Amino acid sequence: MEFRPAKAAFVAIDLQRGFCLPDGTLGKLGRDVSGCLAAARRCVDMAAAARAAGMPIVWVRISHRPDYADAGVVYHHLSPHLKTFGSMRSDGPDVDFVPEVQAAIRPEDMVIDKIRYSAFFGTPLHTLLAARGIDTLLVGGVTTAICVETTVRDACQHDYKTFVVRECTADLKEAQHQAALDVMGFGFARVIGHNQAADALGRDSTTFERGAS
Repeated sequence: MEFRPAKAAFVAIDLQRGFCLPDGTLGKLGRDVSGCLAAARRCVDMAAAARAAGMPIVWVRISHRPDYADAGVVYHHLSPHLKTFGSMRSDGPDVDFVPEVQAAIRPEDMVIDKIRYSAFFGTPLHTLLAARGIDTLLVGGVTTAICVETTVRDACQHDYKTFVVRECTADLKEAQHQAALDVMGFGFARVIGHNQAADALGRDSTTFERGAS
């Protein structure tokens, strides 16, 4: 599958306090979020390289109404305990991008707020990308098995050529992380290494075969 920077955007998913910092919801639940923070920092570096190659940058975040009226089955049935922590409320700290990400955002970047796992569901993302002639996505973010994978599946269904940067993703459990990468690489995207992505940004076109990383 061909990667062309001139037709691509970099999409960074959910690099927020709630997922990446110890004082966010997942940290308060006792989860080790250090891997997510490391992925967020690598996404900042990848965004800088993508920007230098002329690619648009998209920062995606979850943000729910304070009353969770827009939160759906996840917050009301699957994981209702999240509401106890004020998880991802638009008026709370969980929704904030981690400081390194916030410092990297430029006025010309796209910032997409979403209310479901996928960055495409109920958002203008597809319209904004199509208006720029984008047909290829370079993707990083957290968590690999939930919001990254769901977004990548949707990107494939919208016919985007999608490339997931392995080191720019993370999950709370290594097994989940690896399983998600395996699934995405099998049926929905090419999973590539950070060095491969950086090299491709300096070329007009690079072709990645399945199992490229």
